[in-house]
Amino acid sequence: MRQLNVLIIVSLLVLFSCSENRSSITDELRPVYLTRGQTDTLLISDLFYASSYGINIKQSPHIEVQYLPQQNLVILNPQKTFTGVTYFRFEHEGRDYYIPVEVRTRQQHRFTLASPHSDDQVRVIGSFNDWNRSDALLVYNSDKKRFEGTRSLEPGRYEYRFQVNGTEIIDPANKHKIRNPFGEYNSVLTVEAPHIKYGLYYHDYAIKRDTAFVRFRITQPVNVPRTPRAVYAVYNNTLLEDKNIDIRDNILTVRLDKKAFPKRSALWAAVQFVDGGTGYKKVTFQGARLAGHTKNRFNWHDAIVYSLFVDRFADGNPANNSKVKQPGVSDKVNFMGGDLSGLLQKINEGYFDELGVNVLWLSPVIQNPKEAWKEYRPPQRLVTGYHGYWPVLPRKVDDRFGTMDDLKAVTEAAHQHGMRVILDFVSNHVHKNHPYFIEHPDWFGSLKLPDGSLNLRQWDSHRLTTWFEPFLPSFDYSNNEALEKVTDDALWWLETSGADGFRQDAVKHVPNAFWRRLTQKIKHRVNPQRDVPVFQIGETFGSYSLINSYVSNGQLNAQFNFPLYDTALPVFTRPEGDFNDLNREILKGVRYFGMDHLMGNLMDSHDKARFMAWADGDIPDGADVEALGWSKPPRVDKPESYSIARLYMLYMLTVPGIPVIYYGDEIGMTGAGDPDNRRMMRFGNRLSREEAEHKKEIGKLIRLRRTYPTLRYGDYRPVYVDKDVLAYIRSDLKEQLLVVLNKSKRAVNLDISFPEDVVINSVVPLHNARQYALVPPVLKIALPARQGQVFLLK
Repeated sequence: MRQLNVLIIVSLLVLFSCSENRSSITDELRPVYLTRGQTDTLLISDLFYASSYGINIKQSPHIEVQYLPQQNLVILNPQKTFTGVTYFRFEHEGRDYYIPVEVRTRQQHRFTLASPHSDDQVRVIGSFNDWNRSDALLVYNSDKKRFEGTRSLEPGRYEYRFQVNGTEIIDPANKHKIRNPFGEYNSVLTVEAPHIKYGLYYHDYAIKRDTAFVRFRITQPVNVPRTPRAVYAVYNNTLLEDKNIDIRDNILTVRLDKKAFPKRSALWAAVQFVDGGTGYKKVTFQGARLAGHTKNRFNWHDAIVYSLFVDRFADGNPANNSKVKQPGVSDKVNFMGGDLSGLLQKINEGYFDELGVNVLWLSPVIQNPKEAWKEYRPPQRLVTGYHGYWPVLPRKVDDRFGTMDDLKAVTEAAHQHGMRVILDFVSNHVHKNHPYFIEHPDWFGSLKLPDGSLNLRQWDSHRLTTWFEPFLPSFDYSNNEALEKVTDDALWWLETSGADGFRQDAVKHVPNAFWRRLTQKIKHRVNPQRDVPVFQIGETFGSYSLINSYVSNGQLNAQFNFPLYDTALPVFTRPEGDFNDLNREILKGVRYFGMDHLMGNLMDSHDKARFMAWADGDIPDGADVEALGWSKPPRVDKPESYSIARLYMLYMLTVPGIPVIYYGDEIGMTGAGDPDNRRMMRFGNRLSREEAEHKKEIGKLIRLRRTYPTLRYGDYRPVYVDKDVLAYIRSDLKEQLLVVLNKSKRAVNLDISFPEDVVINSVVPLHNARQYALVPPVLKIALPARQGQVFLLK
């Protein structure tokens, strides 16, 4: 008995000792981006997840920090004259933590509109303020006879209009305009990025005995070299001591103990000079090896997502086919027979293995109505719930798709084939026949606004309360009972199906409180049971700031990058499209989300007309893309459209973010707006020769991304940009790839001069490169029309 008691005491001492050393914060603390001279207020639970959020503030260079414990907030106030890099330091449960911080400047742009009428009410609305038609009025300058207003803007491209007494007009003083989705025009403003004075780039990585050496190149003005004021290296949320850091000949070396590497870890490094900093550079590790350079260790940066509509993909069980038999329902908006059994068959046949994707995003499989419902907007067609976005039960698979056992079989088979599965979850609304609405009407908002008008499709003016249709009541999550119930439902789907994550629908129409509570539950209940944490990616149409307001350690992991999509689409499909605009937009996304972001890059989606319809010239300017799908459905007539699509796919698979392939993209499927963009998938001998060849080429591009980790973890550095040609380097500590795109109708001969810090001794062609010659520091390339090339730089 005495021996047993001693054993128990020793075990408890070991347990307590381990718990004292174990960090209660397991999230990677991501950088905070501040604007010089402006305070920013942050919710602590958005910075990290923990069982408690009490912290002690420690001194942080160049930042004044105020802690509001009752509100769970910190207020960060950078010094008015400081720009560059620093950190935010705090103590939590006896351990110090460090969050990388970058303090930047924004450019001030003055909008002006000439007018003799001083009593007009004038606003400027645009992509920089989410087209806020209630934004502050511009001020009239009586001396200059114009309205004026200044906005603080990040570098990038913006669309905007003026609102004059409620009427919207383009800027008459700006000749640069672009057609918007409503058949009208928006004015376009380009804010150029400031010159990068100091840079930090990947150099190399080596392990010698028990020490790992991480090396970066520092670039700075040649004529007046500066001595660094500070060097910050934050590893696993801890600031490394000076003994771990060394700078010689503009090479920054960070030394790490090889034996101390956990399963996953991250290093953030930056250098500060007297007049600015380099920005933080991230290195992700899996054990002591660089992430992506290890086999069979999946990280969400490795994701190549395949998005599919279950009803429109493959019919594996005709016995569950059940069209809605109701007069006036077109086949276009009826159930077509696709089901989970069909998807399972395609998994087991190796369809996705051959294509190379490793994540399946399934459209909602939740039970939808048995009957069709009339849309509110003209022409008020009858539509069924084939898409899955009209839930009528909280925890049941739609019987036209199969059963929960079928869904489990899909996730299990996907896992056996090295794939993950994410489910589409609808949290904004239910169908009015749902028991939640019938039994708990107080959980939902009102269809009518106080003035008696309908709160219907008010996407921006009432985005958190608007209804999508009169039969789709929108939740009011100020009711905590509703919030707890629906977040519990989400966890039920994760835990019961074995799925690996969510695509979250209509994120901007759901309050942040919902996403915070759901993520808190996931990190508490689900993630501890998983080797790879749950991934959540959301859908928000809006500005970068609105999109980013839902992405944090306390909310979603990512959202779809619709601003980048909206820029890229006309760049590739219109002759006047300019790669300068696309490059600016890529860099703008990096400034908002970080170089290592997980934002979803798109070619198509179920809410947009398909890329091939644009590339083939089937959508006239100002056309109603949804009506076009009913009156004149597009078809692919021009062989060169496949080349344009492959060029776009090469771009999408080689820029920062995770690529999202919409079913049919691999065969060049066309389609106008909803529902024509949701045609039934075709396979095998139902493909044309051009479609089969296109699928083969897309598979090669996907395998290129899977083979070279720098395309998933590396930085983005443009080295040549003009209207029709874009060339950029993706690099990490092990490899450098050069990607060159030519969207012109003509072949071009290109001389690419590399930056002085990039030393190239040889090049290896990886994709489509036939005629090239390296004459250091210049690479001469013969680039065919509408094609891209990829080189490995050594």
